[in-house]
Parts: sequence; structure tokens; C-alpha cells
Amino acid sequence: MTPDVTIVIAAFDAEATIREALESVLLQEGPSFEIIVVDDGSRDGTEEEARRLRDPRLMVTRTMNRGVGRARNTGLWLARAQLVLFLDADDLLLPGALKAMVRPMKADPERVACLAGYRKFRGSFREPRAAALERLQRIPERDTLRELIGKNVVVNGGTLCIRTRAAREIGGFDPELRLGEDWEFWCRLAERGDFLPLRNTVALLYRQAPTGAQMRLRGTADEPNFAAVEAIHRRAELRRRFSEEELRARRRLAELDTYWSAARNELFRKNWRGFARYVARGAVRYPDSLLHWRLVKPFISGATRTLFPH
Repeated sequence: MTPDVTIVIAAFDAEATIREALESVLLQEGPSFEIIVVDDGSRDGTEEEARRLRDPRLMVTRTMNRGVGRARNTGLWLARAQLVLFLDADDLLLPGALKAMVRPMKADPERVACLAGYRKFRGSFREPRAAALERLQRIPERDTLRELIGKNVVVNGGTLCIRTRAAREIGGFDPELRLGEDWEFWCRLAERGDFLPLRNTVALLYRQAPTGAQMRLRGTADEPNFAAVEAIHRRAELRRRFSEEELRARRRLAELDTYWSAARNELFRKNWRGFARYVARGAVRYPDSLLHWRLVKPFISGATRTLFPH
């Protein structure tokens, strides 16, 4: 029987978290599902840990280490369901998440995707820390593409249930992008139609644990990595939909968001020197940041929760 939804998990050196991620899916009730774990050439026991969960709904495949974009694309092309969800190997679906997302997608076949909320957390699925961070992202009412080209409002792909055919038709993830490949993918997806916002649904526990690799890929305060912003804004489709003036404004917002997100990660890692450098350089390079409350508010909120977690 063809499942209702395919969960694709691209995993690299995720031995410590992959089991919890899989268990959070296997505990889902309601729609039928399959799970495809793509081990992207892990150097630890990720593959073995995933295979220990002997379940007919679970398939584990291993590839050479080629990056998260290619790993997700492998899972996308293996998917049998009409809907697909990309779950990170260290994140967790909340109970009822699949039911809450699959049902509206079946009821509205014209939608390319539906978008739920998430909660940030630290610790483990069984014992999340009391100081867990909690946030429901801003879900756009309409014109998803316009929102996305100015700011990554999706944040985490585990909150997005996607029409498999649409994901394949746009070619999946760009394998050349090493950072922000998901954001760029969502923008191309939004060119095909607005996402359905699920305002009262929190579907995901998003683990707060920035890796060293992710930090290196973000660049520095002096040379931030804007590769995803470049890829998003060079698309010809945007020129057909938006004026040059609006595109310049949205691109500026995207650069601001990318820069200050990197600064927040330095703060999260308690790298005070790195954070101070971002603030100093940002004050000179992006003085207009203070004019954008939607940017300033989450920055202050995140900084406060990091500095005063209790």
C-alpha cells in the first residue's frame, strides 16, 4: 500500500540523535508513512543505530558524503508517497504532527505545502531541559514567496509538509549550496504557490545545537556567507513578479537576517568575542537594522533567552 507521507532524514554523524528522531516518527498515529534515512557517509555508527529499529516502514540507505542537499534529493527520489517531509536527524516530531499536516494537504490538493510551527529545545526527547527555548514562528498569511525572499520564515524543514511532485518538478535541493540550501529550495517551491499556514499547530521540536561545521559555513563578521541570498535573488522568476525597487529592499532584508542570525549563533555558543565583532561590524555595515522591528525583536528575544535561560 502506498503511504500517505514519506519522512526523509538526511543524516551525517548523527549516532547520538538519530534514534530519538526515528522514534518520534514511529510514534505518530493517523496517516500511513514511510521513513527513508539517507546516511550521508557518516564516520560514526549512524547507519547501525538507525538499522537497530527494525520496522517495515523504515528504509536505510547509505551514500558517499556528498552534502545534505544531495542526501535529501536521494530520499526525495526514493519517496513513494504523494507528500514528503524533510526531518533533520537531531529534531523530533511532536505527537499528532503528521495527522495535523497530512489532513489539510489532502483536503486542499492545490496547495504545494503546509507550514506548521515549532518549539526550540535543548536536551533529549525524553528529558528536555527546563530551560528549553520556545517559539512559534511567524507564519505568513499570504504571498509566501515575497515573505521568503526577504527572510527565512520557515526556519526548519520539519515544519513543512510538501507535495512530492512539486518538490521533484523544481529539481529538489541545490547540491552546490552548503548553507541555506533549504531556504533556497523553499523559495523555488513558493514560486508555484502559497504555503498553507497551520496557525494553531506546533509540529516540531527543534534542537538547539549549532555545529562547528555550520558555524564555519556561515563565514565571518567581515565576510558573511550570502551564497543562499545570491542564489535566491538571481532567479528570473522574481524579476517577473516584483519591481527592481522591491527586490532591492527584500534582498537587503535577507542579508540583514542572514548576518544577524550568524551573530545570534555566536551568542548561543557563548563566543563573546565573536559576538562582539558581529555587533561592531554590523553597527557600521547595517545601521538600518534598527529600522526593522521584525528583525530586532527576535534578535533581542533570542539574546535574552540565551543570557538568562531561567
